[in-house]
Amino acid sequence: MTYLEAPEPLIPPNATKPPLRLCYYFNASDRVQVAKLSSGSHRDWEKVVFPCDRILFDAPEDALLEVYASNDRQAVLTHRLSCRELACD
Repeated sequence: MTYLEAPEPLIPPNATKPPLRLCYYFNASDRVQVAKLSSGSHRDWEKVVFPCDRILFDAPEDALLEVYASNDRQAVLTHRLSCRELACD
């Protein structure tokens, strides 16, 4: 299992930081996927997730995890998941 540490948020130092939640994603498919996290207050990241791999990551509740799988020539968006749905707690 891979744990991804969230990058520092892109918010001014005097602003309140959004609370982070521990989230979990499992690639149950037989294809390599690319997971991309996006949120207005955090830097985006992306991670290759191999079949049957699991990832844990910290993310704000309003973040979205987009999951892409590749066919022969291009990556196709297969899932768009709210981090509220992926929260472990």
